[in-house]
Amino acid sequence: MQTNSASIVVSPEAVESQYVLSPSVIFVRVEDGTARLLDMDREFYAVSTTGARMLQETLSRGPAAAAGSVAREYKIDENRARADLDAYLDELHRKGLITTSSPANASTAGRLVESVFLKLPLQLIDLCLRSWSAKASAILIWARISVFTAGWLRTVRVLSSYYRQQPQNPATARFEETVKNANDSLAQAAALHFFRMNCKERAMCCWALLRSAGLPAALVVGISLVPLSAHCWCKLDKWIAGDVDPDFYKQFLPVTQYT
Repeated sequence: MQTNSASIVVSPEAVESQYVLSPSVIFVRVEDGTARLLDMDREFYAVSTTGARMLQETLSRGPAAAAGSVAREYKIDENRARADLDAYLDELHRKGLITTSSPANASTAGRLVESVFLKLPLQLIDLCLRSWSAKASAILIWARISVFTAGWLRTVRVLSSYYRQQPQNPATARFEETVKNANDSLAQAAALHFFRMNCKERAMCCWALLRSAGLPAALVVGISLVPLSAHCWCKLDKWIAGDVDPDFYKQFLPVTQYT
């Protein structure tokens, strides 16, 4: 288990140039002052203490205020601080880690595409497939295609929206049995696929299965600081689902979860 502490940073809309994190990026501040940027659609990045400070200040107060704060702290000319900050922000922007406008609400066309190409297949899976093993096999394929074409965040949003039934809150004693059934179905389905399914698809699949049963499962993202890596798993109360090794998740610090 990692002993370093980390926290997720949720950026409000910044003033001035409206810099915000890109939708699928998670900004994690670490106890030592550094940070990690997890682009769930691409790569992960380590950020220095100064870089983490500049980015957080920019997201919360805007570039002008961030440059002033850096200039005062390091006793340098504010114009130089602003030039360095602009170069740093340009680099983050080129990598797709930040954007200069807030993510727009889904357009009518976007919602239509989402309904037809993402939600409709889930409806067909529910209607046509009865066993959990068959559903798991189909959801694994759906998740892989959706993450590749629509991105991490949109896929998570669709799953959360589609399986939004109120939890039935059965007796906790049933949770362990249900998690075992979900894991067994996932293992059977994954073994039949030609491509090896990664932790994203596996966790999403278990999340969908448990939520379809009306259980209050959560999709969790965790981070390992050294070496820098991330991992996804599904959690239901004290039980973990979606991992081949049920203890593997312990190597990662949870930084965010979706319910």
